[in-house]
Amino acid sequence: MYQKLQSLKQGVKIVDDYTTEFYQLMARNEVHESEDQMVARYIGGLKVQIQDTVNLLDPVSVSEAHQRVVKIERQQRRPNLDVSANSTTEIGGHNSGTNTWATRRLIVPPTSKPLTPTRATAITSIKCFDCGEVGHRERDCKKACKRENVCRP
Repeated sequence: MYQKLQSLKQGVKIVDDYTTEFYQLMARNEVHESEDQMVARYIGGLKVQIQDTVNLLDPVSVSEAHQRVVKIERQQRRPNLDVSANSTTEIGGHNSGTNTWATRRLIVPPTSKPLTPTRATAITSIKCFDCGEVGHRERDCKKACKRENVCRP
């Protein structure tokens, strides 16, 4: 039983199943470790991606670590919708470059508008604050010059 505890890894299990097994093995082996040691043992058996994230959060108890790991796991299962068109990404934003269990192909449908404005649309979207016409700015307005009988520099 002690060897099973020593080699306990999350593997393909969900966090709740791993945590249940962790607590059972700790109880059966009557391990008397400090809270810091138990947290380190618990985190050490998690998947590497989860270990890295939960270590940044610095949990002080196994219970706190478990709560945070459940949230991390939930976030990693959520599809990442902030990707460019026709890109392949792993859920949670991690892409190892290989096909993993979490790889999905997300396709963004083409839009009728161009993604970046062209020079022509940029010029036509400029509006003069003085005369209200499109295509020039107030500083370049010819009508204002005629109206005030003074030309601006």
